[in-house]
Amino acid sequence: MVNKALPSSEDRLVRSLDRLNTSVTALIELQTEQSKTSRRLGFFFLRGVFYGLGILVAIAIIIPIVIQILHSVQWVPLLGDFLIEVIERMEQASQVR
Repeated sequence: MVNKALPSSEDRLVRSLDRLNTSVTALIELQTEQSKTSRRLGFFFLRGVFYGLGILVAIAIIIPIVIQILHSVQWVPLLGDFLIEVIERMEQASQVR
């Protein structure tokens, strides 16, 4: 507690020191928050990089397996015939317009 009997110069000095203490505390909190934000941004960046690499590796493994399975399955020509029919109907519909 500040003694009320202090002369005005001492009272101003105490108030100035209190404001300085408040400002320094605010600056420390701001710097701490900014360092947390930069760490979070770094973490999110690395998480995105690893997510992208994971998808790339998964696709590099899954696509060859799917292609191999489609080559070994005997009903694939049925899909080809179906797709040819769909394309022919789309072309007919576009010619009608």
